[in-house]
Order: sequence, then C-alpha cells, then structure tokens
Amino acid sequence: MKIIGIEAGLKGRNYYFESNNRNKRSIALDMKTENGMEIFLKLIDTADVFLTNMSIDAPNRLGIGYETLAARNPRLIYAHASGWGRKGPDANALSFDYTGAARS
Repeated sequence: MKIIGIEAGLKGRNYYFESNNRNKRSIALDMKTENGMEIFLKLIDTADVFLTNMSIDAPNRLGIGYETLAARNPRLIYAHASGWGRKGPDANALSFDYTGAARS
C-alpha cells in the first residue's frame, strides 16, 4: 500500500510532534536510568524554567518534584501543566492539545 498525503514525506516521524515542535531543540532522556537522570540534573542546574505536563504524581515518582529541583536550583521556575485540573475525576488523565479540542 502506498502512503499518500502530508505524512508520506515524514517516513515514520510523528506528524503531531513535527508540526508542534518545529524549530525547537530537544533531547530524549530515559529518566529511569542513572545516565538519563544525571544529564537531566545537569540541565536543571543551569535552567531558568522547568515545565512538565506529566501526570500529577509522575515527577515525585521520578524524584524530580518541586522540592527536589528547587533544592538544586533555588531560582528555578517550576511549572506543572494539567489538561483537566489538579482535582476532580479526570485529574490523573493525560491530556494534549488535541484531546482537549476533541472533548470541547
């Protein structure tokens, strides 16, 4: 089957990611490995802002909750985005722009 359309040129790359993250620099880290965590903490030491959209309890499970990161970098601005709020029936549900648009 031949793939046609806009996704054909991406050859296995994620269209959502590519369209929403164009011209941005990024790095993929496995936070559950010692090496991944070491690199992450070096980045945090010099960062101005840390923004996460993980589930509510994920940062603490990974050991990167506010208290931990603020102790390493007291000037760090720590922001945690939540698609459905921090309380309520969907507080632990993951969300992205498209899931919010679909619900509305």
